[in-house]
Amino acid sequence: MEKTEYPKIAFDIDGVIANIFPRTMRLLGKITGRKLNPPTTYYFDAELDIERKIVRGAFNQVIFDWTTEEVMEFAIDLIHHYHWKTKRKIFFITNRPRSLETETRQFLTMAIPGIPFEVTFVPHGDSKISILNSYKILVDDRRQTALEAEAAGIIAIMPETTYNKLPKPEDHPRIFRIKNRPEKLIEYLIDKCQI
Repeated sequence: MEKTEYPKIAFDIDGVIANIFPRTMRLLGKITGRKLNPPTTYYFDAELDIERKIVRGAFNQVIFDWTTEEVMEFAIDLIHHYHWKTKRKIFFITNRPRSLETETRQFLTMAIPGIPFEVTFVPHGDSKISILNSYKILVDDRRQTALEAEAAGIIAIMPETTYNKLPKPEDHPRIFRIKNRPEKLIEYLIDKCQI
């Protein structure tokens, strides 16, 4: 019997496996003394009218002080199903600063115990897509990254959020936004597409 060559999948961290945005919004609310609504774009600083360095500082503080409550079931189910199916090490790719590598590895070890993984920290200003040479699927919450992936021939899977809606989803057949049952989607991509 011929061995199936499963497609390689890369996973973003923040907004995919780590739900850091609610706590970041609460922290930014404390810092600014304002009641903040959930953002509708990825660019929190511009939409919320808060300096970028303050937003970045809040993100980094939340990452540094991670909690077990921030694990996103969406990604956990998907990762477990993918690892069970392929027996592959999980590949994470992130724009987090390398200075938070220890905290990042601690969080991932807690979130997916017993599953081997590696993490690539993308240098500031570089694109994730340029690193994903042999990867066929990217799970990422950022719309712009999904569009770049699609342009490079990579299928993008996005957890549904307030800030990553596609104006015309029908124009992007290689981008999937999903809310639940990710194992069904991954099963379809692995078993049917054979990409």
